[in-house]
Amino acid sequence: MNIAIWGMGISGLSALRFLSNENHNLYAINSGNPCEWGQIEQIDKFVSRDQCFDQSRIPNELTLDLIILSPGIDPRIPELARFRDVKKYCEVELAYKSLKKNIPIVAVTGTNGKTTTVTLMTKALEKTGQRVFLGGNIGTPFCDFFLNEEKFDYIVLELSSFQLELLEEFRANFACILNITPSHMERYDNFHDYEVAKMKIQDNQLAEDKLVAPNTYFSKKSQSQKVPMKNLEGFDWDKSLLKGDHYKENFFPVYQMLHHFGFMESDEIIQELINEFPGVQYRLQFRANKRSLKFYNDSKSTNKQSTLTALKSFDKEKIILVMGGKRRGVLQNLDEIKAFKNIAKIYAFGDAAGEIRDQLKNSFLVVKLNTLSEVFEDLRNESNSSVIISPAYPSFDQFQSYIKRGEYIDELVEKF
Repeated sequence: MNIAIWGMGISGLSALRFLSNENHNLYAINSGNPCEWGQIEQIDKFVSRDQCFDQSRIPNELTLDLIILSPGIDPRIPELARFRDVKKYCEVELAYKSLKKNIPIVAVTGTNGKTTTVTLMTKALEKTGQRVFLGGNIGTPFCDFFLNEEKFDYIVLELSSFQLELLEEFRANFACILNITPSHMERYDNFHDYEVAKMKIQDNQLAEDKLVAPNTYFSKKSQSQKVPMKNLEGFDWDKSLLKGDHYKENFFPVYQMLHHFGFMESDEIIQELINEFPGVQYRLQFRANKRSLKFYNDSKSTNKQSTLTALKSFDKEKIILVMGGKRRGVLQNLDEIKAFKNIAKIYAFGDAAGEIRDQLKNSFLVVKLNTLSEVFEDLRNESNSSVIISPAYPSFDQFQSYIKRGEYIDELVEKF
C-alpha cells in the first residue's frame, strides 16, 4: 500500500515508526521544506528523504491508498482536496486495527477534565495490580503501545475531538464523555459539529460495554449500558488535596469503571485516591505563598470553561486573575467571568490581551501587558490575594505547549 502520514508531530512520528515495520510504501507529509522539519533526523530512520513532502508541494503523480491524518491537521485544508477519495483515519484508529489480542480499552473525552480523569483511572487500575498503558491526547501516542504490548493488561486513552473525528472501527469497552462546552471553534463550522465529533466515542460500543456521559449525549447508535454523569458522593473528601467540587465529577467515571470491570475493592481504592491524588500537572496547582500572595498555576486552562471552573474554587477569596494566550479563530465570549465579583484585578497578556480587555474592562480593572514576565513584575505591587494564572487560551503565541507555559510560570513564581 501507498500510505502517507500527514503531520509530523508526536502522533505522526509514532505512526510512521509503527508502519515502518510493515511492508508498505511510506510517505511523510508536513508543512514546510523537509530539510527544515524539526524532527527530520528521526523521520530519516523510517522513510527516505525523497519521500518527504511539503504539503504545498506534493508531486502531481503521487497516488495514495491511505492517509494517516495527525490530529493537528484540519481535514478541510485545500491540500487534502485532491485526495478526497482516499481513505483517511487517525493514528488511534491505526493502532486499534493493529491490536492482536483482546485487551480492555477505556476511553475518555470531554472539553475539560480529560487528563485528570484518565490519570485517576490509571492509578485506580494500578492499585488493583493491573499493568496499564496510558496514551492518546495525554501525550503518548496509541501506536507506542506496540513497543511494549506484552506488558499491559488495560489500555486507557484520552481522546480529543480531532482524534475522534477519524475513527472507524474503534471500540471502547468503557467510554466516558465528561462534558462538552464550546471549544476549538476555529476548527468546526458550528458547535453541533464539535458535539458530534465528541459523541463518536460511543459509536461502536456493544451491549456489554458501558458509557458514562451527560444523558443529552447518549446516542441511539450505541448499544452500551448508559450511566448519566454526576458528581461522586458518599465518600469522605475532608482529606482531599484537591481544590474545588468539580473534581467529584472526575471521580465518578473512575468509580463506575472499577465496578464495570468487577473490582470488588473499588470503594477502598476511590477513598485512597481522594486522600492521595495531588491533581495533574498545571491544573490549578498551588505553587507558593510569597509577599502575601498565593500563586496557583492553571496553565492547562486553554478555554473559558476551564477558567470558570477554576474561579468557582475561589468564591470566598480575593482574586487576581491572569489570562491570555493565542486568540482562537472566533471570538471567545467571556461574559460569564463577570459573575465573579471577588475578582479584584485581571491581567491580560499575549495575543488575546486586547480581546480580554475589550470584553471585561467595564466590569473589572484590566491591565493589558505583553508577557507573563511583565505581569509578574507588576504583581510586586499587589498583596493579600490569590493569584490564579488560568489563561483560558492556547499557549502557542509565546510557548510550544501549555506545559512549557506552565514551566515558565513556575520559574516566575520561584523568582518572585
